Amino acid sequence: MESQFYISRGQATQGPFSLTDLQTYLAYGSIAEMDLVLRDGSEEWVPVASLPELNAADPTKSGKTTKRNIRVQRRTARYRDYGKVPRDNKAGITLRRLLVGFLFWPPTLWKGSATVFTNYIYRKAKDDGGYLKIWPRWVEPIVSVLIVVNIIAWVVGILWITHHATPMARELSDVVREGMKEFEAWLNAPGGSRD
Repeated sequence: MESQFYISRGQATQGPFSLTDLQTYLAYGSIAEMDLVLRDGSEEWVPVASLPELNAADPTKSGKTTKRNIRVQRRTARYRDYGKVPRDNKAGITLRRLLVGFLFWPPTLWKGSATVFTNYIYRKAKDDGGYLKIWPRWVEPIVSVLIVVNIIAWVVGILWITHHATPMARELSDVVREGMKEFEAWLNAPGGSRD
């Protein structure tokens, strides 16, 4: 009988999961190398990366569990499993967040950037081996430039508004004040009241 595993995520425990489930979740980034897992029948929670079964399942691994080995496994997400890729790791969602965030709402840019820097972003396209293509690492410097340009644009915009808005606000209040004086004068004039 195949071992069953439980995953600890924050204060919640999820499971049971099979070894294949763990490999799939790890491949798509649904769980991280350092998330804790409990083997059915055991009492000790250990990091996912320390499971010997994960190394045995991948013939490219040398028997040692390292972050590099786990990352190699993450790149092997099958094209047919695109629906299982977490929403945040899909290229369309991430690209939308980067563009909308850059143009309109910086927190959306930051969320998309965090995803680019911490996870693989999967495209809905397959390579020759039938695996999902991922965004190349050269995207990260471009996203860094987007963040810097966005910050500069917002700071310059805010400074321009505060510099120009203050005189405009004073001018507007002067116009309103003059208008109120003229209105009062009209009401107090001998022929201007509502007699």
